[in-house]
Amino acid sequence: MSGVGNGWGLYDYLHRGVLRLKIGDWEGAISDFNEEIKLVEKLADVYYFRGVTYGKMGQRELARKDLLFAKELWLGNGYTRWNPLTEEFHQVRLSEIERELGN
Repeated sequence: MSGVGNGWGLYDYLHRGVLRLKIGDWEGAISDFNEEIKLVEKLADVYYFRGVTYGKMGQRELARKDLLFAKELWLGNGYTRWNPLTEEFHQVRLSEIERELGN
């Protein structure tokens, strides 16, 4: 099963990855985030959540790399699902990225 065109929406891997992160299925979460990156290469939200997952796994270097890239994408205008009129599901804010980088 892979990506858009096979019954999957554009951000379904992101959402399933976040759910897997929340239940502690870190390997499954990483797999889903990697699939999402294949669909949407530049999306701050997915790099943020993958970085958080790497942090939970004790892989600090990979976590920091993803979080720094998430921040770069977020600041790069247009590389996040932010919308001033509505709140997106699993939307990442710059303050969340910066908080994780501080940990």
